[in-house]
Amino acid sequence: MNTNTNKPTIATLEARIEVLEGLVSILTAPKAPRVKSEGAKDRDYGPKSTRTMTNEDARRVIMGDMVPHTVNEICKLLGLSRGQVYSCKGRYTFKSIWKEAAMDAEIHNL
Repeated sequence: MNTNTNKPTIATLEARIEVLEGLVSILTAPKAPRVKSEGAKDRDYGPKSTRTMTNEDARRVIMGDMVPHTVNEICKLLGLSRGQVYSCKGRYTFKSIWKEAAMDAEIHNL
C-alpha cells in the first residue's frame, strides 16, 4: 500500500509561507503619495456657497436674467456654489420651478 497521498513537505510549506508573507507585506505597505504631472492643476470646483439657493434664484437661473450666463458666472453673481447652479440648470432640483417654466411656455405658445 502506498501511504504517500501527495502531502506537501515541510520545505514546500515553508516556501509557500515565505511567498504569502511577501504578499502580505506588499499589500499592507503604505501607499506612495500621488505625484502630479508637470503643469497639472488642482481641481477648481468653483466658489463655495455663501447661502442656500432659493426658489427666486431658481426662477432667475431657469427663466430669468441668468439664462444666458454660464454656471460659473452665475455662481459668482449670486454667491452660490457650482453644484447648486448645475443641479438647478440640469433639472435635478427645483422641479416645481421647471414645471412653472413649462406652463409659461405653453401659455405663450397658444
